[in-house]
Amino acid sequence: MTLDEVKNFMRHISSYYKLGLEKWRIEEWYKTLKNYKKEDLYERFESHKNSTATEAPKLLLLIERLEKIPESAKELICVCHFCGSQIATERCLTSIKQHEDRCRSIQYLKKIYRKYFNREIRDIQKLYEMDNQEFLLKHDEVLKELLKVPTLDENDQFCISKYLNLDSKESRNIAITRS
Repeated sequence: MTLDEVKNFMRHISSYYKLGLEKWRIEEWYKTLKNYKKEDLYERFESHKNSTATEAPKLLLLIERLEKIPESAKELICVCHFCGSQIATERCLTSIKQHEDRCRSIQYLKKIYRKYFNREIRDIQKLYEMDNQEFLLKHDEVLKELLKVPTLDENDQFCISKYLNLDSKESRNIAITRS
């Protein structure tokens, strides 16, 4: 299970029983549950819930006699369709999706920098190293600045406006300021 899956699992349990969701407890559960299949744990919890139990199940009860995921199956390697790098997926496809979303955005930024600013992005590696929130802020800043470029074609303006969730009135106001 991933950390998010463990959090969701613990929230699910806490909707039926009193179970603290402190950060330290979630981390401890994650250390143990990361080696097990989500489906097996939910099934085990359902059995506990349908029994006469009046308290939240103990961690040991949830994993007792469950088969651990073999170490060799924990980390799968996928190849990014955009940059060709190898990405460890740890049994879930979230990491590959996040990486490919970042790659797609960086490829678009490279394209528009060439097309509208007539220059290359200097440090692409820095874009990959940013955390998601920082990257999205920078990405959106560039797109907002791009809307002010007088030579921006209608197709790019439409796509950027849709991405930024700007209605046509807001988009026109930005276009007017660029004229």
